[in-house]
Amino acid sequence: MVTVSTTPAGAACTVERNGQRVAAVPMTPSSFRIDKSVHPLAVTCFKDGYQPATTSAAPTFVASTVGNLIAGGIVGIMVDAASGASNRYPSDIRLFLTSSPAPAAPGTSDPGATAAATTPFAIVRPADAVAPVRQAAALAPQLSLQTSSTLCPNGVSAWRSNGVIVTYLGSDPSSPELCVQSVNGRSSKFYLGVVAAYAPNVAAARTAMMKSFEGPLGTTNEYTDIQQGGFWKEVFKNDGEEQITLAGMSFTTVRIVKRREGLMGNSYKAETTYWLDRRTGMLVKLDHQHINGRQAGVQPFQLVRLLEPGA
Repeated sequence: MVTVSTTPAGAACTVERNGQRVAAVPMTPSSFRIDKSVHPLAVTCFKDGYQPATTSAAPTFVASTVGNLIAGGIVGIMVDAASGASNRYPSDIRLFLTSSPAPAAPGTSDPGATAAATTPFAIVRPADAVAPVRQAAALAPQLSLQTSSTLCPNGVSAWRSNGVIVTYLGSDPSSPELCVQSVNGRSSKFYLGVVAAYAPNVAAARTAMMKSFEGPLGTTNEYTDIQQGGFWKEVFKNDGEEQITLAGMSFTTVRIVKRREGLMGNSYKAETTYWLDRRTGMLVKLDHQHINGRQAGVQPFQLVRLLEPGA
């Protein structure tokens, strides 16, 4: 038995060995059982508001196995060493989580600043408009969108009906669909505004969501998620295209329906529908339907205003 704990507590962790997932910790502190091996464990923990942390736990030789020299001779010790039977993992693994960095102050270095120069997504005012940027709100019904060459908006702020303001700063250099954002002044990164870069099992979530977004109507992808409090099955489905008008602008959107179900005795069920702009990947609308189990704090919203920085 190995116990994983974090400071602060309440993190979800994955445990890998030789590149394969061998255990999961839904919430720290918690324990898991693992068979002996000569290979080290890689433990990675995630918690909202904190940067992911990873540590390696190598097995150590157990002195008592020297008795094998008597029972099985040199051959016995060699067999145990090769199989890992003479090794033991540490009983306690502790990780310290660092708070996610605060957003950069104006005029300081920002991860999205270099991408902003290309401006793959922008608000375009009519050619005869001479109003200053700070009057852009009055022009909202006349604004149009340029076609984007990436999957992340750049250089615009989206006001949502739930009071959240998202400023888009383009794509992270590591991935065209990993969008750099400032959410109510706090720096964050989301794949198409849906899957948080720090989320547990983010690779599987990203793959399932992106395949559904890029696939034809009815495309379905699922994966098993681990987060605080337990295990979950998430299913992403392409529910087709829909032309919608928000903030005086027309969007060709892809509806992605995510069904989330609790596993291992967790009765939670809910469906979240995302409306993603086909050209930019911008999340312009979200609806949430709770079906069963404990309520989740997901707030429906829609785009109510799209402004240039400073407007």
